[in-house]
Amino acid sequence: MQTRYGAICEAFPIKSPFYDEAYREVAISQNSERMRQLIGLGRKNSIFEAYYNVCGLLPEVNNVGHHEKSTPFKDEWGGIRRAHAIYKGIKRPCNRPKEDEDVYVYVTKPRFRYKYEPDMVCVAKRVEAPKGYLFVAFVRFENKLQVGEVLNWEWVEADQQYPLKPIGYQERYQEEVWNNE
Repeated sequence: MQTRYGAICEAFPIKSPFYDEAYREVAISQNSERMRQLIGLGRKNSIFEAYYNVCGLLPEVNNVGHHEKSTPFKDEWGGIRRAHAIYKGIKRPCNRPKEDEDVYVYVTKPRFRYKYEPDMVCVAKRVEAPKGYLFVAFVRFENKLQVGEVLNWEWVEADQQYPLKPIGYQERYQEEVWNNE
């Protein structure tokens, strides 16, 4: 499938913390079918989230950084490789019933996100991340060979008492694997 977002459709490794240890890296790939689906539906904001908040890449659009030219633009966010916590097991259906206990949840607190901004020069505009929210990515590892796949991602409200944890984290996830707070 040829699109202007071609690179993100290919499965490519995302260096991120190992799911059982914070300091060892593991290869995680995007789900190519999920990306093709988002492209087909024209979900530009979700595609930009996949680039920036999951993969740690600037969106692949012409003149990215145009809207931010009045501010210093060095941007090395890093996506889920900057996760500060990982949980294992989700307590609600994800993709496949009875396999949700094997889903790892990478939690980050990005400063920015990119949103679709209709403009003749550049359609991706960097904006502040939603205040009081965390970004989580759901990853499934097919085996213990450190090869994972991003299933989905979303913004979740942060817990008021523990602002680096998702609200209701005890009810959402089965266990906290590690945190780097």
